[in-house]
Amino acid sequence: MQWRQTPRIIPRDEARPSADNQIRADKTFDMEYSNTFGGFNFLAPLFYIFDPHQRIYLPYLMASFVIAIVLFGIEHLRVDRSKRAADLFAHVFPAAVYKHSSAKVDYLFFFVNAILYTVILAPFAFLFTVCSGSTQELLHRGFGHPAQPGESTFAWSLTYTFIVIVAFDLGLYLAHYLFHRVPVLWQFHKVHHSAQVMTPITVYRMHPVDDIATISFTASIGGIVDGLFRYNVMPNINLLTVEGVNLFLFVFYIVAYHLRHSHIWFSYGTTLSHLFISPAQHQIHHSKAQKHWDKNFGFMFSWWDWFFGSLYVPREREQIEFGIGEEEKEVSSVWRLYWLPFKKAWLSLRGRL
Repeated sequence: MQWRQTPRIIPRDEARPSADNQIRADKTFDMEYSNTFGGFNFLAPLFYIFDPHQRIYLPYLMASFVIAIVLFGIEHLRVDRSKRAADLFAHVFPAAVYKHSSAKVDYLFFFVNAILYTVILAPFAFLFTVCSGSTQELLHRGFGHPAQPGESTFAWSLTYTFIVIVAFDLGLYLAHYLFHRVPVLWQFHKVHHSAQVMTPITVYRMHPVDDIATISFTASIGGIVDGLFRYNVMPNINLLTVEGVNLFLFVFYIVAYHLRHSHIWFSYGTTLSHLFISPAQHQIHHSKAQKHWDKNFGFMFSWWDWFFGSLYVPREREQIEFGIGEEEKEVSSVWRLYWLPFKKAWLSLRGRL
């Protein structure tokens, strides 16, 4: 774990955020921009497992794999000790899931999206910097001098790091809620829910319009909160990170994050599930069953769902079928995942859906 020196408040006479501020915004919101081949980095997806800012960073995957092994042991070995390593592998990586046509579409969609991302999506992360700087500047103009620079103690840094991740999570919750409740937006978010099976790669099954809106919403809310904190408390605060990733986000990714997009059931229990979204709760979010619709929008914290009435906490293991029903047939290729939402969004606007 390390402290990261973050930039000062943007003075009155500066029109743009500093380069340091831009870098911090990129790292905080998991957005890195590559200038290879004029913005395209064709090999980037192959190296995601070595990048801690990517959700399929190898330690995140391995941590989920270890937890899956433990769950397998608890569920099967105490009943039948004859289970072998082959049984474990078949349980964690079943061919019916990883060779499913839906999973194959995910793999290709991931690669194409990763290439497009560097040009189309990454620049929107700079909204964090813009909103943070603009908030500080507006407060400076309206109320005078900001908080005086002080020593960035561990306690203050831990507080700031937590506030940043809470703002980030609130932005994700609100954006996710809107993409489910607004018919036009649902046409784009439906791409993610159309997966009939889920693997760690399914997390990348997101339409660019969905990603652009979510990044913009989250970066804007996070930037405003960041600006408020820096103006009122401490302008030169340090962010606590692990390998450049927000400390709390890193821990979240380590604690079975990848089981949420999988067939492996892992619940945190009734009490913790009112505070944190468990893999089981996110699987319920992907369920076809009507009783599960529009539940568990949260990313990290489930208290947003609890407060807004969208929380669903399973009391026991539930049988879940993923997908969106008959419409799954309409998105059987990568090309259709991209263009069909635009067509359906237009029809929705015209009241023809």
